[in-house]
Amino acid sequence: MFDEDQIPVSRADIAIWGPTGSGKTWLISAFAKELEWYSEKDPNFKYELVDEDGVPIIPKPPEPHPTSRPNDVELHFRRIPKVRGMAQIISSHAHRIIIHDDKGSNLVAASIDGKAAQEAYQKLINARYIIIVLDATFDLSAKSLKAPKTIVAEKATEDIYEDLVDENDGTLGIATRGDLSSAEYRQLVQNLFNMLAGNPPRPDANGKLSRHIAICLTKTDMSTLKDDPWQLLGRIFDQEMLSLVRLYAQTFPVKVFQTSSAGTYREIGEKRPNFDVNTGKIQIPQRWDPYNAAAPFFWIFETNERERLEKKSGKEKYIGYTSR
Repeated sequence: MFDEDQIPVSRADIAIWGPTGSGKTWLISAFAKELEWYSEKDPNFKYELVDEDGVPIIPKPPEPHPTSRPNDVELHFRRIPKVRGMAQIISSHAHRIIIHDDKGSNLVAASIDGKAAQEAYQKLINARYIIIVLDATFDLSAKSLKAPKTIVAEKATEDIYEDLVDENDGTLGIATRGDLSSAEYRQLVQNLFNMLAGNPPRPDANGKLSRHIAICLTKTDMSTLKDDPWQLLGRIFDQEMLSLVRLYAQTFPVKVFQTSSAGTYREIGEKRPNFDVNTGKIQIPQRWDPYNAAAPFFWIFETNERERLEKKSGKEKYIGYTSR
């Protein structure tokens, strides 16, 4: 007889990194919401997400306000079999998730100078799993704000770096801006990769030292571009960004995801973004259907679970997570 309380539990420290307004908090909420879709559609498993006290998470879109301070969220996730077969039982796991969220200015500052935001810096370098959140509409945001660019793509890397540091307070002047250029985005990501490469994570319970990085292209419901996620990274930002990520993928396991925390809805046979840019809220809450927001978390869980099963019999029966 299978006992759900005997599902093995592991801990996953996940640090989320992204500039202000990139969609970090939205991604967490959309992950919880999308589990409802998977629980309904997955023939093998149902998915459960509760808080540290065991209270089920009731998903709701976040308020349209940027994160104002560090926020650690503890969640407990379980993948529970609907079918009592050996493959389903072997593939049933639970995760105690510690998600480290923070305001974009702290995260960006930490990736350039750890002394500028020490708490954010420590959480980033100690986390085995990093989710990098990149705004797929960054170019549209910049144009809509009609703000002057302070950096152009042709500027040398060292010149860009100098412009990233606000001489007045030592933090990043660009951290709260909504008009980042592709060159600025690329430099920030490179700074983060350099920081992570120079600070290996602490060994986990299984003695693992490797760090895994998921890159989420958020707000893709607002973009007309469609492609393989890796190619989409190059098309949205530039080929230099794609080359940079591929370079560091030789150091870390990296995977790119195309996500939409707001999702879309159909009207007269046409898909429309379910997000109101004027209010910063979901247009039709009853039709909130995030797309692929769970995928980066599933990738992290599957990585962890396959490692746990390495020396166990029956591991070949393991059923991986699906994505949309």
